[in-house]
Amino acid sequence: MTTSLARLVSEGEKLREMPMPPVVFGIIALALFGAGLAVLWSFRGTVQKVRASSRPGPSERHDHH
Repeated sequence: MTTSLARLVSEGEKLREMPMPPVVFGIIALALFGAGLAVLWSFRGTVQKVRASSRPGPSERHDHH
């Protein structure tokens, strides 16, 4: 039983080729990483902009010193 199962599995396997060369997969991964970095970089400084707009301006401050 074990021999026939092993033979069936080994005969059923066919060599499957990749659709692209391996280097292209690496290039695609680097491009996706770069795109993610560009999106992240586009939000650079957003926290300071939000903090600056939520602070009251000099005319709105009520300093009682």
